[in-house]
Amino acid sequence: MVQVSTDISVLTAAGTIAIAALGLALGVLFDAVWGRRSIHLALLAGAIESAVGWVSWLLVVVVAGPSLDATLIVPIGALAGIASVVVCTVPRSNGYAPGITAAFGAAWTVLVFSPVAVALFSVDHGVLATSLRTLDLGGVLPVLVAAGSAVAVSLVVGRRDRAPRLPAPSAALIGTVIPVVWLLWAVWLVSIELVLGEATLRILLNTLVAPPAAAIAWIVVQRIRTATTSAGGIASGVVCGLVAITPGAGYLHPLGAVGTAAIASTAAALVAYGLIARTARRAWFLPSVTVVGAGTGVVLLGAFAAQSGLIFTGQPEVLIAQTASVIGVVLVSALVSWPLVLGARALDTRARRRGRMLPA
Repeated sequence: MVQVSTDISVLTAAGTIAIAALGLALGVLFDAVWGRRSIHLALLAGAIESAVGWVSWLLVVVVAGPSLDATLIVPIGALAGIASVVVCTVPRSNGYAPGITAAFGAAWTVLVFSPVAVALFSVDHGVLATSLRTLDLGGVLPVLVAAGSAVAVSLVVGRRDRAPRLPAPSAALIGTVIPVVWLLWAVWLVSIELVLGEATLRILLNTLVAPPAAAIAWIVVQRIRTATTSAGGIASGVVCGLVAITPGAGYLHPLGAVGTAAIASTAAALVAYGLIARTARRAWFLPSVTVVGAGTGVVLLGAFAAQSGLIFTGQPEVLIAQTASVIGVVLVSALVSWPLVLGARALDTRARRRGRMLPA
């Protein structure tokens, strides 16, 4: 009993540290794909944006007192840090002032991330946990699906009249960061089970085989759509494979993990290159990976999950619940994020006008 308690404590601590570090690594990776080459600036921005997510979530816990297992408070705070990094990426790339970007991240964490996280992880009042019985042990619905929906809204209504011209993605920086992201993600997924056992080996195997399958699928789509192969495309595919299996890496057999990753990556790449071709905005890779990639992973878990998925039981209830969960989170996040994005854009416009009015 003592050994089990020790395993839970160690794995919870390791997972929380890995998630916190992953937020910083993803910030650097996003900047590298965007074409920025300063690791120091990316780490600084990621640390600030992650801290905004942490503080905002802890404020919700103190003020609202959601009904959650006490052991989940800190790990969910780390997830809030990742979500904040994701949603702040577009405002920061558009040149919004750091204060405006941080305020947007804080408001979004309080109004979108926190309710979705409680709905998923609260066994007493969680709509996703109790009513739909959604399978999402990794928390991708609040962290990636909801955040990606907000990013999409930012790209539609929050951008400036002229999007900034970006340099080519930094292949060297991407090649450096991807192994770090991969390793931290593996620690995160292993820690979810809270105990080392048979599922641990399955999770590690799935973490090894899913990203390459997703990267190949992404590259195939990229070659068809653009006749090119890029480091950014490979990175997007690897991350897409990881996010696709995160909802239930321990529930998937390796073949199911490969299929989930490949399908999610193909769908995400098709959406990404379609939107990039239409808008000339490279930033669409981010909501494509998060909303489409992670959302597809959640849905396909309803088909491929061992013992409960459609393929194993022939019953569609889990698949329907997973699909409804994704659609609901996307819509809620978009509806709440819309006025937040407009508010941030208005503040940025006012700040720029005020700056032009100041004497030289």
